Amino acid sequence: MNLQFSLKILESNNIIGARIAYALIPPINKYVRSIHSKIKPIISNIVVDSIISEPEYDSLMSGKLKGEFGIPDPSSRLSEILDTIRSGANVVMKATSVTNNRVTGGVRFQMIRSDFQDLLSLGSASFVTEKGSQLNWLRWLLIEGDNVIINEYRFVGGPSPYSRTGLGIMRKFNGAFWRVPPEFAGTIKNNWITRAIDKASSEINKALTDLAKDSL
Repeated sequence: MNLQFSLKILESNNIIGARIAYALIPPINKYVRSIHSKIKPIISNIVVDSIISEPEYDSLMSGKLKGEFGIPDPSSRLSEILDTIRSGANVVMKATSVTNNRVTGGVRFQMIRSDFQDLLSLGSASFVTEKGSQLNWLRWLLIEGDNVIINEYRFVGGPSPYSRTGLGIMRKFNGAFWRVPPEFAGTIKNNWITRAIDKASSEINKALTDLAKDSL
């Protein structure tokens, strides 16, 4: 006896594709939730390490920027700034949805405000001199670019009993001016922090790819 039969798919490819896509949403959401808590420390540590590796960090700690800004206790000030960047990191799950039979979703990572006010509002971002002048050193470094900050003065390096850092002082000269050294000057779109984040992007992508492989 020969048995013959045939099958006929009654639903369109679009309907089948949509059903498959919607069926994938629960396992995808489960997977994203499983790695959610691991993403924040991975990315924040990579970014902070990148910030520390930039020349601005060394210069603020013990070099040209420390002297010209006259920053007292730069180590504790930079520690507060880096801790704020770490603690401000936030991983937001994007809702998983189906569009044109494609599943979209994932996570969005937030760390620093685009106007840098979370950093510029810190006590460590400025200090008051003995003469009562407010020195917003972090704003100068991140935002002011090559704008003139102080007229009629320029920085003179070398030991001085009047120096807060022992690296030099500002002296008055007719027609002189002072601004952030051009090799360190930053704007709101291109500064010490943004450059460090850009350089960290490839390492972040690799770390997240490795995390995804290990979690499957």
